[in-house]
Amino acid sequence: MLGVSVTIDPPTSSKANISQAVLMFHGVGVPGPGLPQDELPYWVSETAFDTIIGAVQAHDGGPEVVWTFDDGNASDVLAAEKLAAAGLVGKFYVLSGRIGKAGYLSTANIRAIDAMGMEIGLHGQDHIDWRHADDAVLSAELVDARDALADVVGKAITTLAIPFGAYNRRVMRRLARSDFKRIYTSDTGLARRHDRFARRNPVMAWHGATDVEAIIDDEVSLARRVRRSIAPFIKRTFR
Repeated sequence: MLGVSVTIDPPTSSKANISQAVLMFHGVGVPGPGLPQDELPYWVSETAFDTIIGAVQAHDGGPEVVWTFDDGNASDVLAAEKLAAAGLVGKFYVLSGRIGKAGYLSTANIRAIDAMGMEIGLHGQDHIDWRHADDAVLSAELVDARDALADVVGKAITTLAIPFGAYNRRVMRRLARSDFKRIYTSDTGLARRHDRFARRNPVMAWHGATDVEAIIDDEVSLARRVRRSIAPFIKRTFR
């Protein structure tokens, strides 16, 4: 069994020294035609994204902010351009099986984002729930997909974002044996800089600058803090 420690998050006064607030975006701007309805809440408007960038840059103190983007939507080009203009770096997690499809990044798009100084990481191949994948499919999602993406970028792919943030004991054991240097889940809260498995916080369509600042400052109740500390242990151990 994977070694898992369950601890309550550190006091606010110490967070700036050890922590990261990892933001998780999906799409920026106007969603393309044919996007499934259940993905619409994960898209933020271009205006909201601009406001969030400004608010994060103006935010006084707190943990390091990490910008991540899932699914490889075509709007990642716009997001990367905005981050680059602001002097920020984003991490873009691509589905290798959707490269070049309508509404998603092309090979040229991915290389352009990489050339802006952004990081390209893996989000799997076909956006499936890995908990229900057999060994062959899971290998394709992790190994074949990474190799295909590395061929596009021309460099090794060393970081990964789990689709849907969905994992169980079996998936975690497989990931623990992989050589990805950092693996992002969708467990919320602050991440520690040295964590190999790192928490992230979704930024939704209804979120504004104030909401994102609350994420950065980790403004949650004690009860929620306890629940989110225990949840990963339960998923890794019992599911």
